[in-house]
Amino acid sequence: MKKYLTFVAALILLGSCANDSLNSETKSLELKQKLELKVNECVSNNSLSLCVDSVYNDSRCPMDVICVWQGNAAVAISFTLNGSVHQLTLNTGNTPSFPSDTTLQQFKISLNELAPYPISSSTIEQEDYRVSLKVEELED
Repeated sequence: MKKYLTFVAALILLGSCANDSLNSETKSLELKQKLELKVNECVSNNSLSLCVDSVYNDSRCPMDVICVWQGNAAVAISFTLNGSVHQLTLNTGNTPSFPSDTTLQQFKISLNELAPYPISSSTIEQEDYRVSLKVEELED
């Protein structure tokens, strides 16, 4: 009986994994278009892929507080170009110390927006972040 229950539980688990993979929508990486991604979400095309790995050091000034400095949040990104993975960090601060864009070979990757904006009374979980990015191919 114990083996039978284990077998049934395994089948249910495998079935739910299969449904998740069938329901997940693969996003295409389109150059010069605004990309909206969640943490652990990826987009790709033939030779490129981009994944948002995490958001960290979110010290942005909460919208219900008056601050001396606007703060910064860092977004960790994996950018794969022709099979080579590059770990990047883009920032909301957009200063020389905290750049919001970077160039890798012939591509410029820009962080446009990070949502939601902090509120002093709540903590933002990784799964709640939405990252707006753009990838552009630079002309020679």
